[in-house]
Amino acid sequence: MPNLNQVVQTIMSANGTELNVAGKGEFHIWIYQNVYLAEAVVADLSIENIIGLDFLKKNRCLINLQEHMVCHNQVIPLNFTGQLGCYRVSVVEDTCIQPGTEALVRGHINEYPSTKNEVGLGIIEPCKKFMAKNSALMATTLVKASETVPLRFMNVSNVVTIIRAGTIVGNISPIQDVISDDKNITDIYKEQNLRIELQKLLSNCSGNLSQEQKRRV
Repeated sequence: MPNLNQVVQTIMSANGTELNVAGKGEFHIWIYQNVYLAEAVVADLSIENIIGLDFLKKNRCLINLQEHMVCHNQVIPLNFTGQLGCYRVSVVEDTCIQPGTEALVRGHINEYPSTKNEVGLGIIEPCKKFMAKNSALMATTLVKASETVPLRFMNVSNVVTIIRAGTIVGNISPIQDVISDDKNITDIYKEQNLRIELQKLLSNCSGNLSQEQKRRV
């Protein structure tokens, strides 16, 4: 590990949250069979690394997402793993929430309509930056992507909370698994191995429902 220099600017992730940065330095980067020297920032990320536009331009890289990447005339195979798609959600208009009350607010998917076909049914989750700087709690919500989406907030403080228009409050991710309507909900629930967030959402929503209503959920 090379010596790291301080990074003074704030670096934001794709979902609007601030990255926890340790510093920057010069690194030897292996890509397929070649080694490249590049300046890189060390940050707390869930992925191994991100190649920036400066690196791609400097090393004359061409990317064909369907087939391969070309770097210095060398063809490098590409592999896709994980989930693609995480889109920021902002508040449409200035909103005042009285102490101890809830509010249903209009939200906007920032990349709409380009993400309409990509997201479809999605789950909206609050971003850490918004939660850290505001006294309002935002509920995780299951929605169908459209120009505007519903956002639910609760003010847990003793003063009025104001959320300004355009504030990034969360992100929406596509739902990967959907319970079939023609099968028993208990069996599907076990088979699909739903994400923890969806398990909690299903449990909270189905407490007072009939068996038929649970099946439809």
